[in-house]
Amino acid sequence: VTYRINTSYWLLAPIVRNIIAVISKKTYNRDIPIPIWLPFDIHWSPAFEILYTMELAFGWAISETTVLVDGSLIAMILQVAAELAVLNDHLADGTDPTLKEALNEIIATVGTVKDLDVQMPPKSSLVVGVSSDFQHSSVRSDGEMYQQLVGHIQHHQTIIRCVRLLQKILSRATSVLLFCNTISICFQVIATAVLLQEDGEIVETLKMLMGSTLYAYQVALFCLLGQRIINQSERLIRSAFSGDWPDGDVRCWRLVNMLCMNTKTALSLKICGIYTLSRMTLLQILNVSYSLLNFIYQTKTEQNNAQE
Repeated sequence: VTYRINTSYWLLAPIVRNIIAVISKKTYNRDIPIPIWLPFDIHWSPAFEILYTMELAFGWAISETTVLVDGSLIAMILQVAAELAVLNDHLADGTDPTLKEALNEIIATVGTVKDLDVQMPPKSSLVVGVSSDFQHSSVRSDGEMYQQLVGHIQHHQTIIRCVRLLQKILSRATSVLLFCNTISICFQVIATAVLLQEDGEIVETLKMLMGSTLYAYQVALFCLLGQRIINQSERLIRSAFSGDWPDGDVRCWRLVNMLCMNTKTALSLKICGIYTLSRMTLLQILNVSYSLLNFIYQTKTEQNNAQE
């Protein structure tokens, strides 16, 4: 929605400016959304209408393509974050409820037999039978617990492979996106400051403000989604020890240790091996924009003081 609103405003801004000029009875020039040079006068009909229609069509097509590409990338990032959240929930829940209930029933049965106030031989067939059932159930429960934990670790390995594949997809596209958006935010800040100082047109000022807001929103969206993957990955160790996996046998302990070693470093989406899609990257980009705005403000203040 933000993309479409901003694109519509940029493409229709010349028409809005002309309408405002006609209402206020001011002179105006027939401008196209993206200024270009041609060897003929583009302000007269029908050249103006043809060029305006072509730029409107191409601009809208590029905007929709950008929306589809960004939407696909965001959907993949959300899918990875959702898989990590599901894995965290499964690890925190521990074993299946049916397995827990079966084990509790066997333990309760053994306790009931032991608490019976009857004369029974030391090796009664009943106690031996119940104890044998308990041992078989315990072995079976440990085996099922082990299989469940193996499934969770395989799920985690699949997520790791998906993150690596997603990182390859995002490496070039997102690196160019972050670089261009950072430069665009800086230029938008400069242009907005100049327009505000020179009492520029309201339409131009709104275009700059909406453009800088869109670039900042796009960068923030990717960085915060990358931070969500980091947060979910950091929860895996706590989730593993929140369940009843440590109560299993030696095999479960080994698998829990393996899981902890694999999650020692949180999963993240690194762009070109340098920048990470995280909250810190977003703060750095915003800090650069703020530093530039502060520099412009300080320079303007010094110029005003010198003139006085």
